[in-house]
Amino acid sequence: MPGSVPESEIQRTRFPEDFIWGAATAAYQVEGAWNEDGKGESIWDRFAHTPGKIRGGVTGDVACDQYHRYSEDIALARQLNLKSYRFSISWPRIQPTGVGAPNMKGIDHYSRLVDAQLEATPTALAGDSAEPRLNRTAEAHVILTPAFGLRCRQKGH
Repeated sequence: MPGSVPESEIQRTRFPEDFIWGAATAAYQVEGAWNEDGKGESIWDRFAHTPGKIRGGVTGDVACDQYHRYSEDIALARQLNLKSYRFSISWPRIQPTGVGAPNMKGIDHYSRLVDAQLEATPTALAGDSAEPRLNRTAEAHVILTPAFGLRCRQKGH
């Protein structure tokens, strides 16, 4: 087939010795617990719960249940010898209405997740947006990423 890589070249190709294997997840796709512990509605919750938007009406309400099973997920990553893991933060879990006081149960969840992750591997962060805060997502990154990054640096990562 034109443009395809010859099998002989594929067989010779190797990743560099210092290549870092890792994984990435998106909060909506893995967390579940969509309406637990004070989490607000996200843009994905609203979309998935709107009839006719997704074939079969499937949602991320339970997903992989990482909210309750994150320690098992981290253990699996360790078994796979992954050295990097990028996960996203569900902003409505931290600030349910998009403004006002933070949801301490959401903060506590991510604090436990970050602490467990720091024991296992380096971490990078991202986020999604609370439905009422749709146009202000960038502010979440400005607030959260430096705060968790500081914790990573303080713990030697």
